[in-house]
Amino acid sequence: MEKSFKTLLYSAGVFPHYCGYNYFLQAVELAAEKPERLLNIRKEIYTPIAQRNGTEIQNVEKNIRTIRDIFMKNGGEEILADITGSQFWKNKNPYPRDLISAFASYQNQD
Repeated sequence: MEKSFKTLLYSAGVFPHYCGYNYFLQAVELAAEKPERLLNIRKEIYTPIAQRNGTEIQNVEKNIRTIRDIFMKNGGEEILADITGSQFWKNKNPYPRDLISAFASYQNQD
């Protein structure tokens, strides 16, 4: 499953050299394990990631937003429509929580 998850990111120009790449993967993993963590994303997802990586919560947030922006700029809209089955993402930039949620749900399908 991880391979196809990374393939989706690669197909939208999101590569491991971006600082937020590993933060995003960790966020999706935490959300996939326990989706209710998304209800308090700063405390339940960003804080553990920041602690694990020896950084600040603000850096985790900013870098995940960067991943979202790159993803959406490079065709992520279509990918989101495919994995969620919804055209809701047409001309919209999802909140990081929404993107994490979509990928966590996709990960849990396999």
